[in-house]
Amino acid sequence: MNKSAITTLFGVIPFLILTGLVFSNGIGNHLASYKDLSKLQQAIEWNHNAFAEYKVAFFTVDSDARKELLISSIQHNPSNSFAILQYVLLASAAEDSTKNTDALVEAAAQLRPVDGEILTQAAAYWLEKGQILKALNLWSEALSITRNYDDRLFPFFQEFLRQEMSSSEYDSWIGSAGSWWPRLYRFLARNSENLPLLESIFEKRRLYKNAVSDEEQRVLISFLIEERSWDRAYLYWLNSLDDESRKHTGLLFNGGFEHKISNYGFGWHIRRGHAYIETAYIPGVTGRKALHIIFRDDPARFQHISQLTRLLPGEYVLNGRYRAQTLRAVRGVQWRLDCVSPRYENLGRSSHFVGNSAWETFSMKIEIQHQCDVQKLSLVADGRNEVEQRVKGELWFDQLEIKRL
Repeated sequence: MNKSAITTLFGVIPFLILTGLVFSNGIGNHLASYKDLSKLQQAIEWNHNAFAEYKVAFFTVDSDARKELLISSIQHNPSNSFAILQYVLLASAAEDSTKNTDALVEAAAQLRPVDGEILTQAAAYWLEKGQILKALNLWSEALSITRNYDDRLFPFFQEFLRQEMSSSEYDSWIGSAGSWWPRLYRFLARNSENLPLLESIFEKRRLYKNAVSDEEQRVLISFLIEERSWDRAYLYWLNSLDDESRKHTGLLFNGGFEHKISNYGFGWHIRRGHAYIETAYIPGVTGRKALHIIFRDDPARFQHISQLTRLLPGEYVLNGRYRAQTLRAVRGVQWRLDCVSPRYENLGRSSHFVGNSAWETFSMKIEIQHQCDVQKLSLVADGRNEVEQRVKGELWFDQLEIKRL
């Protein structure tokens, strides 16, 4: 046999071996794709197909035989985290957990770090063994991937945190900056009894590497306002502002509409619908922006712009600038200040805005005679029925300011 023939032969043999392996694996994988037990058995007999062994384990009643199949599946495919976890859970149920089993759980979670089901089952294993922090961290990873486990885990977290908030053992978990924490906040905010718990969580997360997000602040402040905890709500809101925003925290916040409307706390709140609302530039504006409303001739009463204020008893005036553009209404639109706590009381109303005008100034007198913890300033379409409440056209506001007389 000449040299070229030998070279050719040694080139063909690996190719034939590789082709045979591909063919063999192809048949095995094809048979393993069936749910039929006989086909799965054929796949195992053909090439010890790991996936088939894993699937057959579910048909096997005898626990020892099931373990053997799972072990064989892991041996033939060490990356099969599902087989690893099923073996672990089987061993755990049989109370024969060992260090090897612990290592398999660790491996399963590491092999599939973005598989929520693997992570939650591994967490359940560690919880059963009393390794609570390990379980919590795995659950945190799963919740960061998907919302599918919120309903299952959040009630457990609620009870767990109620019992463990006084302990520092789980501060690292509470302080971790997982993206799912605002969802837990919203769950806790469904129950007014959870307000002290939510504040405690917030403080721990705030102190732990400043982990709280803007969304968490919004949920807590909104919860405090809903529960009429005005002082704490105001302090949290004030502390949430950046240095530039704090410069505009007079008796009325952001009256020039230069800052983004935040829709929470003691800033401006805008509800969408019935009108298009924005902050934008138009000639005559002081600064860069003003409030702009385009009314859509909707029969529902417009009352979609408001801000909570905290004025002590006394006399005040609301000053501002406005511009109306083909603003048509039976009565018009006006600013109103009402007491919202401890009881409802009208504290002042502006004149009506209607028609066409260049930039003009307006003033509204405010008189607070009784103790009123919090007031609400609202822009409202005046009217006694749907016909009178209809408004069409545009309206601009700029440089709103409340001053004490």
